[in-house]
Amino acid sequence: MAFYPSSDDLTNEQLKAASWWLSHKQRVWLIVFIVLLAISAGVWGWLIFKVVDFFTITQNDLALKQAKIIQQARALIQRPSELTVDNPVAIYNSNNTLDLAVQVTNPNQNWEVKALKFQFAVGEQTVPGQTVYLAPGQTTALVILHVPWNQALPEQVGITLDPSWRKVTELPAGITVSNVEIQQVDQSAQASWMVKNETLRHYWLVPFTLAAYSQGQLVAVNRVSIEKLKINEERTVAASWYGQLPKFDKVEVFSQVDPYDSANWWSGN
Repeated sequence: MAFYPSSDDLTNEQLKAASWWLSHKQRVWLIVFIVLLAISAGVWGWLIFKVVDFFTITQNDLALKQAKIIQQARALIQRPSELTVDNPVAIYNSNNTLDLAVQVTNPNQNWEVKALKFQFAVGEQTVPGQTVYLAPGQTTALVILHVPWNQALPEQVGITLDPSWRKVTELPAGITVSNVEIQQVDQSAQASWMVKNETLRHYWLVPFTLAAYSQGQLVAVNRVSIEKLKINEERTVAASWYGQLPKFDKVEVFSQVDPYDSANWWSGN
C-alpha cells in the first residue's frame, strides 16, 4: 500500500517553492535555453572569427609577398641598360706618345649618365680621363691624348667605366653637330663642322672629341674646344691633324659639354 504525504507534512516554504516552480518552470527552461543558445553562438562566432582571421592573415601575407615581387621586378625593369662599349684602341704618335680612345653609347632613352668616370689600362699604366656627361641615346668618344710611351704598340688596352645614372622624363636639348667635312692633303688633314647651341644656357667652354676612320678602323683622334657659345648660336668649328696619316673615310664629332657644370655657365655678357 503506497503512502502519500499530506499537505500537513510539507512546510509553507516548500509549498511556496513548489507553487513557484509549477508556475515558472517553462520560463526557467526558456531562460536556460536562451543562455545555452547564447553560449553556443558565442563559441561558433569565436571559431568563425579565428578561421576568417587565419585566412585573412594568409591572404595579407600573400599580397605582401606579391607586392614585394612586383616591386623588385619593376626595379629590375627600371634599371638602366649597361653602356655599349667598343674595343678601346691605342694610336701611336711619332713623338713617343699614345692616344687612347674608345667609343661609348648610352642605349637608354630615359636615363642619362650625369657623370661618367673612366680610366684606361695600358701596359702597367692606369691612365684616368676627365669626367664626361652622356645624354640619353648619345654616343661619344672617350679620348686621352699624348700619353708618354716609348715601347712597342700595346697589344691590349683596357677600359674601366664608372657611370652615375639619373632618370629623366624627357630628352634634354644639347649641342648639335652637323655638316662634317674632311679636307686632307699631303701630311695634314682637317675636319670642319657646324655647331648649334640648342640648350637653354650660354657656355664659357664647349669641348669636342673627334674620331677619324680609315676603312672602318679608328686611326686618329683629337680634341678641340670653343669659347663663349650663346643660346641658339651657330658656329663653324675646325680641327687639324699633322704627320703621316692614312686616308680618312669618315670623321665623327662629339660634343662633350656638361649641362650640370655650373662653373661653365656663362651669363652671355
